Amino acid sequence: MIEERSWCAAVRIPDSGILVIGGRGRNRSHLRSTELLTRRSGEGESGGGENWQWLPFTPMNEEHYLRPLAVYFQGRVYVVGQEEHVNAMEMLDVGGSGQWTFLTSINLCPGFIIYFMAIVGNELFVKGY
Repeated sequence: MIEERSWCAAVRIPDSGILVIGGRGRNRSHLRSTELLTRRSGEGESGGGENWQWLPFTPMNEEHYLRPLAVYFQGRVYVVGQEEHVNAMEMLDVGGSGQWTFLTSINLCPGFIIYFMAIVGNELFVKGY
């Protein structure tokens, strides 16, 4: 990893790699940064660790440090902090702009605490209270 972190999320982006998101850094600092673990171009499929590399990726708009939840769904990565008091979710358009966007129209009440996200068929579910 480029930046030491814990309490982060990871999500597989097809044909790209594994995106590691947010969490806590050194000295318990809250992270907006993201990193992509990807196969080095021109390398074989042997699966050895030397065939992979970490690349910096677009940072989020806000820190999600308390066990963030992340899913890849329909070409986008959705992130929200588990057990954070939230009123918005962030979305990364992987194939489009490559920028993080706040989703504020998902009707979360201020102080809403999210416990899981899941994809079922063509729908993304967020559960909390």
